[in-house]
Order: sequence, then C-alpha cells, then structure tokens
Amino acid sequence: MSESTRPFFHLSASDLVHAVMTLLLEEDELCGDNPIRKTRTRHDRTSLWDSVWGRLLQDPAIDVEGSFSNRKFRRRLNVSVPPAFVFSFFVVCDILIYIPICRFRIPWRLFKDVLVPMCKHKNIFQSKYSSVIPLEFKIMAALRILGRDSVADDIEELSGVGESTTHSIFKTFVKEFSAAFLDDYIHFPTGEDLLQCMELYRVLGVPGALGSVDCTHVRLRRCPVGVRWLCTGKEKFPTLSFLVVVDHNRRVQYVGPAHFGASNDKTISNNDPMMRSITAGKFKDIEYILYNAEGLTLTLQ
Repeated sequence: MSESTRPFFHLSASDLVHAVMTLLLEEDELCGDNPIRKTRTRHDRTSLWDSVWGRLLQDPAIDVEGSFSNRKFRRRLNVSVPPAFVFSFFVVCDILIYIPICRFRIPWRLFKDVLVPMCKHKNIFQSKYSSVIPLEFKIMAALRILGRDSVADDIEELSGVGESTTHSIFKTFVKEFSAAFLDDYIHFPTGEDLLQCMELYRVLGVPGALGSVDCTHVRLRRCPVGVRWLCTGKEKFPTLSFLVVVDHNRRVQYVGPAHFGASNDKTISNNDPMMRSITAGKFKDIEYILYNAEGLTLTLQ
C-alpha cells in the first residue's frame, strides 16, 4: 500500500498533527479574517445600544410627553389576563379582569426619574463593577416579562441581551427588588394613616376594620408530581395561595407566605403568622365604636 493510500488510522503521530493543522488552516481560509470560533464574544455596549431598545432610549424625543417614542414606551395592550399574572405586580383579584397593560408597566418619566435611580441606589443587580449591559436594559427586560409575559427570546430580539442572561436578570430583579423594597411599601398603616383607614371603613359601615382580606391563587407551572394533589383545588390546576390584605383604596398592606392551592381560605387564615398575631393582640390598643340594636355606643378594642 502506497503512502498516499494508507488508511487514516495508520497515519503516524506526526502525520496526524499535520493533517489537523491543515484542516484548521483551511477553515481560516474559508471563514476569512473572522472565523466563527473567533466571533463568539460577549456583547459590547455599542452593539446593545444599536438594538431596538437602545435606539428607543437614545431618541431625544422620548422625553417629550406625547411624542412617538414616549408613547411607544408606554403603549398599551388591552387583553384579559389571569389573576396569577396580575398578582405579580399590582392588582389582587380572583377572576379574569380587563386591564390595559403597558409595555413596561410604567410611563417613561416614572421609569427614568424614579425606578432607575431606586435600583441604582439599592444596587438591585449586585454589580461590583461596571456591567456590559446597561441598567436600563436590565430593568426593561424584567418589566417586559412582568408586563407582557414575554419569553427570553423576545427580549434577545429587542435588546440584544442573550436568553440565559435574561433569565438571570429577571430572577435577580424579582428577588432583590422584593428584598429591598417590600417592607417599605407593603405594611400595615400606623398612626394617622391607620386612623384614616379605619375612618373610611367606619363610613362604609364596618367600624373597627382596617383592611379587606382574601386569598388569591397563583398558577404553579411545572408543579412537582409529588405535591400536585396538594396544589390542585377548585381551580382544577396546581396553584399556590397567598393571603392578601388591602385597604379600601387598594393599597396592599400584607402578603402572606405561600400555601398549597388545595387549602381553603379559612385554613390559610388560621395558619397565617400575621392573622395569628392580630388574634393575639397586635392591635389591642386600637379603640373603635359600635352601635348596638338600641342605638347605644360601645367602645371596643
């Protein structure tokens, strides 16, 4: 057998190395100066700002109320959305509702002047160094998923941020934003605010009340098989249930821990730590007036 017709597996070690190097050189020639393996690099700031979102944020007209870019940022989509989705951010309910959903849940001015500085001040994304992905892109990605239930592929198409990175950004935003601001905005009123809240309920004919309580069910996708029966109740699909307290102005005062969806409201209320603390006398010093059947007043706590 001649040297040129020997099988590949009979090549010497030096011939094998020479063959591999030849293939690599041919690949470089076919791919030009930028072979595929050399172009798989991280996005830089320039490429991100050339995306759809980058051009939108750089448009000077976005600061002009009513301009095309300004309206594009807050464009609404009128759809019926499930309670699990609405509960994610603002509204608590037990039925399908008709609500206009903004692209990013909030108008541009609120996003620019309030939300971005808040996230920067609290370092929501735990950035020790300057990130390649601008903070505005991260917040917009998280809000777009919350606002429209978009998938990571949609975010990559609009912003240039990769799918896996988008998943990480969204999870970090939800976790860290909640940890940073939950106690500042979700709490029972105190002092003058508490008295005003109770006065409103008194006018409505419910003296002594300081909030309206109900449980809302959030659909649990990819529910583990072992607990599926515990999570499936009247909704006929797996859910987690949360006890929520709001005042008459729909300001959320309390959101309890998650319970299995098959549990009824009474069971959840009896086992909720906040409800137990109220029963044990959390607001025992608060007085209110009731009228009996004879029209006489009774002062209770």
